[in-house]
Amino acid sequence: MYTCGKVGVHGSSCIRKWNLKTGKLVDCYAGADNDNIIHLSLDSSGQWLLDLSDNCHISIISADDFQPVASCGSVIGSQLDYLNFSPSQVLLTPNKQVIVIAGSNTSTILNQYGHQEVTSNIYCLYNMEGNYEKRYDFMATASNVNSIDISNNSQYLLTGCQSKAVALWDLASATEVNNICYHKYPVLAVKFSPKMDFCASGGYDGIKISRFDSHMKSHFDRYIRAPTYFLDISKDGRYLLTTFQGVSVIDLISDELINVPHHWDSKLVCLKFCPKNYHIFCGYKDYAEVWSI
Repeated sequence: MYTCGKVGVHGSSCIRKWNLKTGKLVDCYAGADNDNIIHLSLDSSGQWLLDLSDNCHISIISADDFQPVASCGSVIGSQLDYLNFSPSQVLLTPNKQVIVIAGSNTSTILNQYGHQEVTSNIYCLYNMEGNYEKRYDFMATASNVNSIDISNNSQYLLTGCQSKAVALWDLASATEVNNICYHKYPVLAVKFSPKMDFCASGGYDGIKISRFDSHMKSHFDRYIRAPTYFLDISKDGRYLLTTFQGVSVIDLISDELINVPHHWDSKLVCLKFCPKNYHIFCGYKDYAEVWSI
């Protein structure tokens, strides 16, 4: 598992590799002093790491030895800088064909209709023969995007917005498929189930579970009164991992709430199920823990 933070006098970015069995630090990769990493993600194959800096530069590096695989930033970075785009999250589709950047856009542009607000809060970079900068598109969401997730078949994107909306998008066409649900407060976390038969969305008002039919049409399933700002779903789709001043696991079959007995730390930056078992990885800025449920 991987986390990112700051090291050194100048606060250069650092990527840390952790051993899931022991929770101990295995390796550390220090980036450039002027590269402020704000989000780190691992592709579904476990081969590539994507790091997103605050200047919209994306580096793709090998998860094994931290060697560079690809990067994009010169073209898309200039475009997003012109639009005053503030990135917050980056993900790569399982088929490695689309890089998705989410964030907030507070700019206005002047056109023939006068001053117009830019609502492009998601950008999709498409793989064209190994180059992710030849073709890109945007998604015009209703407000700033707080959380995204990509389906296992690489076709759909799930978004949770500041406007309290959860929506489903088609990645190939960069268009909205349907509006799944609304929350009372901004949506802080969204997650597809591994089989894509349901999704979870959450914030300070609690968690909503929405079911999908074979055509990806959604319907409300249940509401869980558990505030959260992290969400993950176990590989078999049975357990839901949440956190709000403590880490909890919810059994979606029995609705049993399992509290994970660890001390709470506000420096929590990563919370995930381990891929092959019912262990939980808690990544902090300076250390990591692995818990069993």
